[in-house]
Amino acid sequence: MIISAFLCLSLILTSPLHLYAQLSSTVTCLFPKSWEGRQALLVAQPLAQRTKLDTAVVLNRMAVFTIDVAEPCPAYIWVEGNKDDIPFFIDSPRIDISIDPTSSTHSLVEGSPGSDLWVEQLYRSNDFQNTDRELSQEIAMAMVKGDTLAAFQLENQIDSLRITHTNTLITQILNHPDLSLSWYTFATNDFAYDQTYSLFDKLGAFSSYPSYKRLSDKLTRKKLGITVQDFATSAHANSPVNLSSLKSRFILLDFSMTYMLACKRQHTLLRNLYTKYKSSGLEIITIWSVQEKNSQNNLPWIQILNNELSKTLTHDLAVDRVPDNVLLDSNRRVIARGLTTRELEVKLAQLLNE
Repeated sequence: MIISAFLCLSLILTSPLHLYAQLSSTVTCLFPKSWEGRQALLVAQPLAQRTKLDTAVVLNRMAVFTIDVAEPCPAYIWVEGNKDDIPFFIDSPRIDISIDPTSSTHSLVEGSPGSDLWVEQLYRSNDFQNTDRELSQEIAMAMVKGDTLAAFQLENQIDSLRITHTNTLITQILNHPDLSLSWYTFATNDFAYDQTYSLFDKLGAFSSYPSYKRLSDKLTRKKLGITVQDFATSAHANSPVNLSSLKSRFILLDFSMTYMLACKRQHTLLRNLYTKYKSSGLEIITIWSVQEKNSQNNLPWIQILNNELSKTLTHDLAVDRVPDNVLLDSNRRVIARGLTTRELEVKLAQLLNE
């Protein structure tokens, strides 16, 4: 089901009761009379913990669950014979849920400050992902046909949709900075560099959460201005070379996975950018995922397939998704991160004019 699949992707956590380092919640559900005797399951998925489960049987129209999590987190109720899961957010010691399949709202959640916003966020994110998937397929078809212009236009459309979606999440966080869902939303989504640090500074109420320290440590490794340690590309690279020996004015570290459509799309766009800016001092180094040890694409720039080197760079630069990129200056200092191709072109144009 849509909600179950979305919840299983990548989950972190939150809570309106900020001081909770451990949250025990009792969830009481009221079901239709026709569901009497059915099996029911509560599934909670906290960050850095295994999925938490509790089971019950519907008796006298009720099922009661008890769940312990390190931090507040999303969850859903599965009921035998019901086609849709019932999403909510565990952020309170007591939560009451009433389910009415005949109602347009289907369920009423009381005692959970973040559940209504969480459900809205789920469906918005699902709509965005479906649109992104459809446009990505159109881009793939344009690439097969060699229609670079159409691919660029579709890429810009995806970028615009992503910006709109991200801005909606940011507004939600800023409107509810003390709501545990805001921390969870921040921790499980990608934001631009400046946005990330600005939002993090506003979410200090959650500093007691285990995920807060982990994310704080990661953000330290993401900071602009840090210097990337010198490394030598291995024999797997098409041009073995030391990073420090490159005389380029700008070096883009491109983290990719061979068979990932988004990475292929990114490389199609980067080829044009590389052609335009190589003479101005741009070099690109693609760092392939360790899962792609025996694969290498025909790219016009340096490529790295060394497992240990890939792991080291991924850890040191806190890269946790692909495609991703880090832009360095000639002194190997990080000057930008996570840029779309369009943003990268704007950044390079600005830097060259300074």
